[in-house]
Amino acid sequence: MWIAYCLSIIGLILIYLEFFLPGGIVALLGGLLLVGGVTYFSTFEVAVGYKVLYFALTILMTGATCKLALRVLSTRKNNQFYLNSDQEGFVAGSFDKTLVGKEAKAASDLKPSGYIQFKEESFQGISEGEYIAKGSKIIISGGRGAYLIVKEKK
Repeated sequence: MWIAYCLSIIGLILIYLEFFLPGGIVALLGGLLLVGGVTYFSTFEVAVGYKVLYFALTILMTGATCKLALRVLSTRKNNQFYLNSDQEGFVAGSFDKTLVGKEAKAASDLKPSGYIQFKEESFQGISEGEYIAKGSKIIISGGRGAYLIVKEKK
C-alpha cells in the first residue's frame, strides 16, 4: 500500500513542479504516477469504500496542488517575491549633487574611470573622455549613478 501512496505523492509533487518548469513532460510524468498509484491501490483487497475514498482524496489533493501553484504564481510579479511597497525610496546609487562645480584632485589615473579625492573623502569618478593623470586638479561637472563625472581643470 505504501507504494501506491508514494507514487501518488511523487505525482503530486511533479504536477506542482510543472508550474515552474514548463514543457509538459514533468506534468505528464506526474499524471502517469498519479494514475499508477490509484490503479495500484485498486488492486488491493480492501473495501470499496476505501478505494473510493483514496480516489476522492487523490482528486482533491491534485486540485489543491494546482490551486497552490497558481496562488504562488499569482503572488509573483515580474519574477519578484517581495512587495513593491517595501521598496519605496530605494536608490541603487546616487552621487552627491552638492559636489557639482567643486574642485578636487585625481587620486588615481582616470582612464576614463578611477578615483578622485575631494577634501578627505574618496569618490569614484569618470572623466569626460580624456585621460587624466593622478594628482591633476579636476572639476566635478556632474554625476551618473554613484560615479562623479569630472574634467581636468585647465
